Amino acid sequence: MSGIAGAIALTSRARPDVEAVSRMVQALQGHHWGPRRMCGDSRVILAHRHGDLPDTPDGLQPVVDGATGVAAIIDGHLVNRAELIRGLGDTIRGDAVDDARLVIAAYARWGKWFVERLEGDFALVLADRARHTTLLARDRLGVKLLYVAEAGGVVWFASTMPALIASRVVDSTVDRDAVREFIAHAGRVASPGTVLTGVQKLPPATLRIIDADGETRDRVYWQPPVRPQVADTTPSRDRVDALHEALRAAIRRRLPDTGPVHVPLSGGLYSSLLVALLTDCHLGPVHTLSLGFDGVGHRDGDELHHAGVVARRYGTRHQALQVPVGELAATVHGAVDDMIEPLGDPEAVALHLASRNLPDPTRPVWFGHGPAEAPRSPERLRDLAEGPLVRIDSMTRGWSVQAEVPFLDRAVVELVAADPAGAAPGETPRLVSTLAREVLPPRIAARPRHCPALPAAACLDGPLLDLARDTLRSRAAQERALVQPFLLERWLAAPQRRGGAAGSALWALTVLELWLQRHAA
Repeated sequence: MSGIAGAIALTSRARPDVEAVSRMVQALQGHHWGPRRMCGDSRVILAHRHGDLPDTPDGLQPVVDGATGVAAIIDGHLVNRAELIRGLGDTIRGDAVDDARLVIAAYARWGKWFVERLEGDFALVLADRARHTTLLARDRLGVKLLYVAEAGGVVWFASTMPALIASRVVDSTVDRDAVREFIAHAGRVASPGTVLTGVQKLPPATLRIIDADGETRDRVYWQPPVRPQVADTTPSRDRVDALHEALRAAIRRRLPDTGPVHVPLSGGLYSSLLVALLTDCHLGPVHTLSLGFDGVGHRDGDELHHAGVVARRYGTRHQALQVPVGELAATVHGAVDDMIEPLGDPEAVALHLASRNLPDPTRPVWFGHGPAEAPRSPERLRDLAEGPLVRIDSMTRGWSVQAEVPFLDRAVVELVAADPAGAAPGETPRLVSTLAREVLPPRIAARPRHCPALPAAACLDGPLLDLARDTLRSRAAQERALVQPFLLERWLAAPQRRGGAAGSALWALTVLELWLQRHAA
């Protein structure tokens, strides 16, 4: 886990502010963050902060090629290192070379479209000083985030929105139209927009090219396949076998050589399937963690029983954590501190708890997100990047935890997205459910998809309702006035509606206000 930041001048007269970049990289911090480094010239400054102490000096970034002056930084990791090294031949030596050096070598060999050859989760920036060209790129599915802003003839970029705000250069005023969208759509703003006027996201699967004259061009280097429009609702034997092998391959190339791996286990279909595949592929121990919350009304937040069944079946080293109601407000504050952008889905709080309670934060944590969200169109790809993926990156980043999402391996996604059997919107793809019935015991395979639940947030009851009232009636919130006071009081005074659209809007508004007070005040 690491973070990147920097600045790129668009004209010969513009100059990146070194102190502004220094403030940005300082803001790239979590609970176990290590050294930070910067390098640059009058046109481009690149900065990097490692999430923990790297094993060797080669792990430090930015990396600069002494012969060509090409420099690179990368947040994330490549999973096809061996294939890249073979393809690069004599231009690079040794399998211990770090990802940033691989990026520079790939660019030297294949040019700016080298990104098509990269597999993994990454956001990267490469500066070719000889050609006065800078490239920014994000992985296909958008697992890693990269925020950008333009101010004073300079493009500023960072792994988090708080880092851009720390520059004191970009326009960090609240975009009122985006706020309305955020509240109406369960805490999401359509990419590339954000809740801040001057900040945007680089879209997934996008290569942004900034030329010597400051011209900026975006090129999409991957799109999900289109599912054939046929009436076939039964996945073929060949496709089920192909998915099984693709999942195993995706897991194997992400596995560490030794040591444990961690999985937040809900007992739902996807996390259970992930545990089953991990115990089959990994020789080391598999640690699982499950969360339990008090139920509210008809919403059950206790996933501990179902998770325990899965843990016993596959022999994991299991930890069950019951979260007391009295700790929820403090937990929400901690989650908001770690948010790289405001996240209005209650799952973010559960992911924060999971990341915070890992027995060893230096080990990767594996998530079962992906199959139901497998993009079958550019719109679905955007929804995926703006939903579960930003929550995973945000909540693991704060604790310097490397997240693995093997179900979103490109080969897996393309198989699921192109399968003629398809799926109803929001349901488990038939190809995945067929494989699950073959791999998992019947009572586990019959479980629906399940995300960590936080009923007190979904229904806004108890201490979280008190938190919402205190936050939204505070002086700072009243001065900001994100919604009309009469509408706010209607939401706060209607407990019978808090579990529906009004409750979702109220929770999103609470998190947004807390985030703005913490990061953009």
